[in-house]
Amino acid sequence: MIKLINNFAELMKIQKITDDRMVKSARGVNEVCTAARGDQKAKMGRQISTANSIMLTGTIIAIFLGLLFVFIITRIITKPLNIVIQGLGEGASQVASASGQVSSTSQSLAEGSSEQAASI
Repeated sequence: MIKLINNFAELMKIQKITDDRMVKSARGVNEVCTAARGDQKAKMGRQISTANSIMLTGTIIAIFLGLLFVFIITRIITKPLNIVIQGLGEGASQVASASGQVSSTSQSLAEGSSEQAASI
């Protein structure tokens, strides 16, 4: 029986040593996990910063390209319209000139008719 008690005491010592090793290992693993978590948080912060910079740059480029396209499209639309407007202005000028000539001719005809009527 004493042998069994001594054997039990020896096993308890071994268990205590093993428990101490396990606790020490668990603490080491916990430290490694804490360090890894800190590294991952730092990496995430850098990735978020990079993503924000890329989005800001993309937004600025998109706005610039949008303004450039607006300018180009406006020029494409207004240039032909200005040509049409200029042509209409010239046409109106010609119509006004022809109208003046018709008026002058009508006046001359009226005067001629008046003179003929007076001479009869």
